[in-house]
Amino acid sequence: MMKWQPRKKLRLTVSSDHFVVTDYKGDRLKQGSVPTVFPPWTGKLQPFKTSCSSLFSSRARLSASAPLDLPAKIGSLTLFFFLEAYFRQGVALQYLGRHADALAAFASGLAQDPKSLQLLVGMVEAAMKSPLRESLEPTYQQLQKMKLDKSPFVVVSVIGQELLTAAHHTASVVVLESALKIGTCSLKLRGSVFSALSSAHWSLGNTEKSTGYMQQDLEVSKTLGDQTGECRAHGNLGSAFFSKGNYREALTNHRHQLVLAMKLKDREVRD
Repeated sequence: MMKWQPRKKLRLTVSSDHFVVTDYKGDRLKQGSVPTVFPPWTGKLQPFKTSCSSLFSSRARLSASAPLDLPAKIGSLTLFFFLEAYFRQGVALQYLGRHADALAAFASGLAQDPKSLQLLVGMVEAAMKSPLRESLEPTYQQLQKMKLDKSPFVVVSVIGQELLTAAHHTASVVVLESALKIGTCSLKLRGSVFSALSSAHWSLGNTEKSTGYMQQDLEVSKTLGDQTGECRAHGNLGSAFFSKGNYREALTNHRHQLVLAMKLKDREVRD
């Protein structure tokens, strides 16, 4: 039997299909020519019609002396892939039947760029194809009548609160915190999100975060002069501090709750 011997020289051949005309000089390849097995891609990216300012204001700390046009070009391309990833993640999760996670993915994308109509529409469609539809649809129809169905903050916060009601606590936290990142000028709307987040975090056992949102809810109620909201917030804080063993703070908050409850009762009697 012939014994195998390793080759001293190994000739590798590459098909001419792996090079383009400009890679040749006469009948020889130019030095440094790089073969490829992939045909040139002729597709065109369709970037979202959106501003990249939110991405750079929150994530990129660029030097003031940097050229103004360069960051814009880089940001637009980065933002396109960033939002596209969120969108495709949301669609994939939706097809897997993980509706709450899909809504969280769409909301996270909108937190990066609230002007993305594709993400907003995708989120609404995903919500309407989920088990949330029965409870969400009447509310969404009201938003349409009030012309608030194109408001990213309102839509995201409403869906977040629906997720909370359906006991999807982890997803509701992601969606509601995304609503806060999107932002709103309305203190009342922001207060409702603080209140919902305090409940969601409490259900997840995140007592510190829950208490923090309760305190923000209380501050909003005080600013708005909303004694009913203030009474509710003090009651929540009292219960939270009591469960943590901080009885002094619990007593203080429950006393405030009692005083406000008496004021509200007197006002109801007068009215």
